[in-house]
Order: sequence, then structure tokens, then C-alpha cells
Amino acid sequence: MAKKISASVGKGGKNKPIDTSGQATLSDSLDIDSGNPPPSAALAFSAPASGADEQLVVAFPIGDEFIYDPIELGPATSLDFVVDVFAESLAGASRVDVTMAVLQDGFFIAAPTSSTPSMDGSEVGWARLSHAGLEANDFLAADGGGATPDFSRPFQFSYAFHADYSATTLGVDLRIDNMEATVNTIPEPGSAALVVAMGAAVLWDRWWNDDNGPR
Repeated sequence: MAKKISASVGKGGKNKPIDTSGQATLSDSLDIDSGNPPPSAALAFSAPASGADEQLVVAFPIGDEFIYDPIELGPATSLDFVVDVFAESLAGASRVDVTMAVLQDGFFIAAPTSSTPSMDGSEVGWARLSHAGLEANDFLAADGGGATPDFSRPFQFSYAFHADYSATTLGVDLRIDNMEATVNTIPEPGSAALVVAMGAAVLWDRWWNDDNGPR
């Protein structure tokens, strides 16, 4: 069974789980004129040129108030994601990898592989990127330790954008829309209520239509 979580745009609340230079800056906002369809989330990150090889990972929560609770919904076996991305500009890196991050007593980043979707700035218009079957051992602790997330415990998840850079100033400006994550689970045998609950899609209203508005 699978539990699907989707949002037209994310709530924001960007994080820098990895910033080896210590000089990266981030910004996120709502772009009411761009989207698939509008609005979309605007995420920009930059860092000055460095004499060393640096890496930056930005995590952008699909909704930082959402916690997946495996006690209620069943232990997760793997995660799938789909997201629409538009590159307004991409400089200083040959590509930006688009992956996932799990927040559970710290950040865990899905390590980029040959299957990880990416953008190099040559894309025209919106690109629909996806990756399926991310298991707990595909995620690495952002602090460099050997731990992996425990999918049998509650966790939050984010989309993550990874870039390597060195001698050229890094400057990335993205638009993000139609985020969707699927938590694949194995329900307990004979638990009809659990099967029904996990078979339903949880669709979030656009956060910017919320009474609280954007922050």
C-alpha cells in the first residue's frame, strides 16, 4: 500500500543541512506569476567562489508541519517523489541534483546516484522530475556520520537540491511546484481500517490560501 502526500507548492522553510563553505545564502518566497499553473515556490541559493571543492544541499520541506507517523499509518518501506522544477538561472555548477531529505533527529540526505534527476540549466520550461524506491539505507546523515533514518519511527521529509562548486560563484534560482511524495508501506495483515486510511490521498490546500498567509 502507499500513502500519497501532495501540495501545489511547498510551505517553504528552507534549511541548509550541508554547507561546506559556510558562506551560502538562501531565500524563498511565493511567485504568484510563475507556476505549473501559478503560483509556485521560489527558491534561490548562492555562494562565493572558493579555492576548494565545496558542496551545498538545500532542503525545502513539502510542509514542515507534516509528520509521517508509521505507528498510525504503517512502517515505511520506501519513498517516491515527483516535483515540477523550473530553472530561472543556474550558474557556477554543472548541474543541480534534485533528491529528498528526511528530518528525524537531524537531516538525512538521499545520496546522489546515476538515477538521481538533475537540472543543468539547458531545460526549456518546467521539468517534471521523479525518483522512486528510496529506501532508508539510501539516505546519509548530513553530519557525516554513518547513521541512516529509521522508517519505523515518525519523520518529516523535504525535497533537497544538491550542488557542487569551487572556482566559480554559485547562483541558483528555481521555481518549484506540484510536489508529491508517496510513502510505500506494508500494512498489518487483516487491518482493513489501516488499508483504507493508507489508500486515501491527502491533498493539501495551497498554503498561501491559509488564514496565516506566507511567512
